[in-house]
Amino acid sequence: MTEGLSVKDIVERLEEAGKTEISLPERGYSPKLAQRHYRVVRRLFHDEAAPLALRPPAPSAEQISRMEEAFGWVLALPESEVVTRRILFARAMVHPISNLHIFSWRQIGRTLGLDYRLVQKKFGEGVNLAKA
Repeated sequence: MTEGLSVKDIVERLEEAGKTEISLPERGYSPKLAQRHYRVVRRLFHDEAAPLALRPPAPSAEQISRMEEAFGWVLALPESEVVTRRILFARAMVHPISNLHIFSWRQIGRTLGLDYRLVQKKFGEGVNLAKA
């Protein structure tokens, strides 16, 4: 899984996964694609962010596989870490064209009713849990 990956590598992979998720077309992929786990991510992106003016190119099968692997790390966190999961998913959302985070630390904090510094701390803890 994450053996041999540094914390920086894990964060980069999560951000890559977020870019891939955002790049997926709304419809048209096979039902075999295991997107059902990521409904929360899609809902979070589409409910709170403005629609993309430019559509990024559709991701390759390899990018989708890497996305599923990276998001699997987050889903493997204990059930008690549901807030940490939400923070990791939200912070992973990076615009595939501008490379800017969709949600700031403060936006995530407001959404979850937490101080942004606590959100940052929980993000770090979540990445370390995923690394373990």
